[in-house]
Amino acid sequence: PNVVSEITFNGEPFPVGAYLGVFFTNDDGQYICGGMEEWTGNNIAMAAWGDDTQTPEKDGFSSGEEYTLFAYIYGQSFLATSTEWQMMGGFSNTYALNGFGMLISASFEGEITSTPGCMDQVACNYDLTATVDDGSCTYADGLYDCDGVCLNDTDGDGICDELEITGCQDELADNYN
Repeated sequence: PNVVSEITFNGEPFPVGAYLGVFFTNDDGQYICGGMEEWTGNNIAMAAWGDDTQTPEKDGFSSGEEYTLFAYIYGQSFLATSTEWQMMGGFSNTYALNGFGMLISASFEGEITSTPGCMDQVACNYDLTATVDDGSCTYADGLYDCDGVCLNDTDGDGICDELEITGCQDELADNYN
């Protein structure tokens, strides 16, 4: 059976569309993203990048370095408060070239101070209070406005002119269309 990793934020299911990322520590002791994927509600695969030998600075995971898990939710970052990794069967919570890690569970805690919503002023569902765009914007299809009103209906019959079919409208005629 395929078991989905249990990931929570403040004890609730982790929001679909938020991101999970594994981070390494650079030469200055700062956390740097070494791989990130969008949470779909199902298990996801994420590549973690190792340090290359092309540059003197540390720009990826060192062999044996432990993964630090962060969440990126509505424009804010949260460090995992607890994680449980599969540690048997070739899995590990540390980086190895072509290695595999499997997250069993993770908990994140924090306060979301941003307001997700549509921030595009030309969208039908523009939200003036939104502070971070959540990708929810919807738009009129071009022939109609956001309320479904035809934008090009010169004869006032409720049908967009480009969708009208010309022909005989007399139901008794042989060429009725």
